[in-house]
Amino acid sequence: MKKRILVCFTISLLIVCSAIYSKATTGQPIKEAFRTYSITLHAFNRWFPAELARIDQAREQERMEREKKLELQAFISSVTSDANAEIEQYQLEYLTRLADQKNVSIEQLFIAFEERKKKEINLEIEQDVTAYLTELIGE
Repeated sequence: MKKRILVCFTISLLIVCSAIYSKATTGQPIKEAFRTYSITLHAFNRWFPAELARIDQAREQERMEREKKLELQAFISSVTSDANAEIEQYQLEYLTRLADQKNVSIEQLFIAFEERKKKEINLEIEQDVTAYLTELIGE
């Protein structure tokens, strides 16, 4: 029997201490404090799933942005390597055309030089032959 009285007294003491503590910290009776706690807990229960959904959505968006960034980097790398290959190919073709043009120009210059020298030589031969024939006729 003493144990029951002691247990009841302890529980009563805890309830009274809780009520006093609640009144002292919140300024409200314990019933109002529990109602405020209940409203706050209810609001938290409504807010928390929405917040988790927002966090999941933000994570998904970050993941998608990382994937897009990787795709964009791959595209840029591909375009850059293709452009570099095209530039190298163009340089090779340009150097080939330049070498061909150089050879053609050298040949044309040589042909022009050859024709000019032939004319000079023919003219000199004509003059020498004319002078020689003039000397022969004059003797």
